[in-house]
Amino acid sequence: MELSDFHMLKNFHVTEKDIYGRLIIEDLERIEEQLMIKVDAMVSTAKEYFGSDAGQFIVHSIVAGAHTPGSKHFTGEAMDGHFAGLNLYQAVMVALKAGFRGIGYYPWWNRLGIHVDIRSQAHTSVWASFSTGAYEYDYGIVIERLLMYADF
Repeated sequence: MELSDFHMLKNFHVTEKDIYGRLIIEDLERIEEQLMIKVDAMVSTAKEYFGSDAGQFIVHSIVAGAHTPGSKHFTGEAMDGHFAGLNLYQAVMVALKAGFRGIGYYPWWNRLGIHVDIRSQAHTSVWASFSTGAYEYDYGIVIERLLMYADF
């Protein structure tokens, strides 16, 4: 991604840091432009539905940090983070609305968060990682457990 393209985003600023204090633009050349455009749209949608404060997205990692082998983070196609005032159910629903093809949620993180990626496939893969560190891909279990984080 080019710096000039980054300036076009509505919800991210060049001085913005991730949750660990790293400047997001430090690895800008390794981040896919389409990822940032889609995350920016997701954040705009969250702010529209839930308000500016609740819809603020705090980045945990894009290309930095430890990730599983083969992760889309290594190719600049994935981002982890959390919304300031959304529960996991709301965060996953906003990510689905944004059209991400890979969405994971992590209820064991200190800040309950999500992974989003722009993998190249026609369908959306949704998974969860629970406290054991194991990944759950069974759609029924993933949805059932996600509903535990909804505020109906």
